[in-house]
Amino acid sequence: MLAETFSCTRRPAIGVPAGECIVIEGSTSGVMAGRAAGCAVIGLLAAGHIREGHAAKLTAAGAHHVAADYREVDRIVRDRLRS
Repeated sequence: MLAETFSCTRRPAIGVPAGECIVIEGSTSGVMAGRAAGCAVIGLLAAGHIREGHAAKLTAAGAHHVAADYREVDRIVRDRLRS
């Protein structure tokens, strides 16, 4: 299961609680897995296979934020760190 992948990659190796982790993911299954693992999730639209309407799919899958590119990911992460 994908959620286990996110759980295994963040614990115990880095020792950070799930609520403090951010998953950046372009697939709906990855977004759902990140959410299931308890992480904040940024849906990313930067891949070449992304089609119109994908942002809505990532949002429906549970993405906390959706970013068009890595520059926007950077802005979202910086905003989260400030709050």
